[in-house]
Amino acid sequence: MRYVKVAILVLIFFFSMLFFVQNTELLSMSLSLKLDILGNHFESREIPIYLLILIAFVVGAFISLFYFLAEKIKLSKQLRVCKSKIADLEKEVNSLRNMPLEEERFSTDSETTGS
Repeated sequence: MRYVKVAILVLIFFFSMLFFVQNTELLSMSLSLKLDILGNHFESREIPIYLLILIAFVVGAFISLFYFLAEKIKLSKQLRVCKSKIADLEKEVNSLRNMPLEEERFSTDSETTGS
């Protein structure tokens, strides 16, 4: 499985580099981002398109990193709760196993038939 992941990452890197090499002229063009909201006008400096793509990639990577980190913390807590519940149930089973049986006579099938 590890080799498949590495192969997929190499393919993604290869196609990304191929994309950037074939579109260098277009990606080097600059653009400015504008925002009009409630009468306020905001405009950014001119930035190259490749920088905008790179920033979007990095922001997406950090958002997914924080999401998966929060998910891991949640699952670790759930695992800890389940392990403690299992330990409590194992203690209960062991205590029931070691409990002495009462000295009552139980009838068996051979006793009921009268043999």
